[in-house]
Amino acid sequence: MVSIPDVKSAKLNITSIAAIELGIVPTFQSFADVVALERKARELGAEIEQIKGEGLERGSTWSIKASIRNKQRVFRLEIRDVQGPNFLIANLSSERFLSQTQFTFKQKDTDLTQVKVDLKVMPRTLGARLALHGLRLTRHRQKRRLTRGLRKLCRYLEATHGAKI
Repeated sequence: MVSIPDVKSAKLNITSIAAIELGIVPTFQSFADVVALERKARELGAEIEQIKGEGLERGSTWSIKASIRNKQRVFRLEIRDVQGPNFLIANLSSERFLSQTQFTFKQKDTDLTQVKVDLKVMPRTLGARLALHGLRLTRHRQKRRLTRGLRKLCRYLEATHGAKI
């Protein structure tokens, strides 16, 4: 007899940490540089439009259209909370998933900041629950992908915001 996985409570939590060679205030400012991040998203082929708010503040909302695995997807990004240079919380939602991401910034040295990302993904449909269950089985691979993406973002921010490399 084949057992069916319990997908009612399917949720994925991943934490990743990377370092960026900037002080805590410039690091936060580089994450808050909405214009540069929108430009980079457009370079990667996404259509992005701010529909509410000015810059990076609580309640700011963006509509994002991107092609993922040759399928056009629509996302909504909303800033939930911003606490100075220490952390920010954002929600990214689609018709299938809801995710909450918390960025925490911790100064390690005058020119070195630790960036910690806590990602929580919750499904909205049965298909999404099954897909998320499959991702939970490969949690290590997903954490490696998140860490690689976070490091790539940190290197990009270092290069664009004048870090000492």
